[in-house]
Amino acid sequence: MPLFVVLVFIFRGIFYFLSNSLMSNIGLRIVMKVRNDLYEHMIRLSNRFYAQGRTGDMISRIMSYVAYIQGAVTDVIVDLVKQPLVILFNIPMVFIWGGPNAIFAILIFPLVAVPITLLGKNVNSYGKNLDKGINFPGLLREIDKIASGSLAVDFVTSHPKDAGSDLFNAMAEMESLSKTLHLPLQSGSNKILKAMNRGYSVGKYKALVRDFRKIVNGSSLKTDFIVGFPGEREKDFEDTLKVMEEIRFNTAYIFKYSPRPFTAASKLKDDVPQAEKERRHAMLLKAQKKISMANAKLYAIR
Repeated sequence: MPLFVVLVFIFRGIFYFLSNSLMSNIGLRIVMKVRNDLYEHMIRLSNRFYAQGRTGDMISRIMSYVAYIQGAVTDVIVDLVKQPLVILFNIPMVFIWGGPNAIFAILIFPLVAVPITLLGKNVNSYGKNLDKGINFPGLLREIDKIASGSLAVDFVTSHPKDAGSDLFNAMAEMESLSKTLHLPLQSGSNKILKAMNRGYSVGKYKALVRDFRKIVNGSSLKTDFIVGFPGEREKDFEDTLKVMEEIRFNTAYIFKYSPRPFTAASKLKDDVPQAEKERRHAMLLKAQKKISMANAKLYAIR
């Protein structure tokens, strides 16, 4: 094999590794910082309103709006970090691998498709209360009919109780639809999931992940975790850490539990010390960082 070809493959691997590693690391840090700061600020605001005896309806509305925009804020931040890095690290590779004309494709491609994000607390529950006989996968198929390559469709956030093969098949079949699924697990302990009233078990969640990855080629999986939920013992946390290592999410948004007024959980005793919440939070962040970096390396090799 000529030395030039060998060098091309070496440089190609280096540039793709650097771009993906930096995207995972920098993007994850910025997203987690913004999301956590926003969430904690709204918790403090709602607690102050609650202490002043203000109406709970206004508080719940504010928290609902925050939940709706978190996914959109996350995607915008990731794109702002990701695209410059892709261009920065791939332009030198283009000169080596594809020639200067390919730069046009790298610079213009992000502008070709218009991004559309469907937002909802449980966005995949759409249609359950409608008389039109259409569910969320059906809605996605209707959108795909008019997309015709001009729309890039994404959606957040999905609830495991309403996820299944119908949704996964839609994601696999539709060209306009993102192959990324945000499917919050929240905890790797069945005891804690039951206390959260999540409506699924760890086993059911794992089965969903297996089906998703089997059906959707080139898929990416995001999730949420909460540490320090009332009643969470060390064994429950270890179960969460174990599930994280087993499933190996592409991205995980990790939060420390704090009571939210007017929710069922606020009636439970907040019995996990703050220092322990901090420790568990740091451990999950560290574990996910290793997983994200390993996933980036695998992507670079491919």
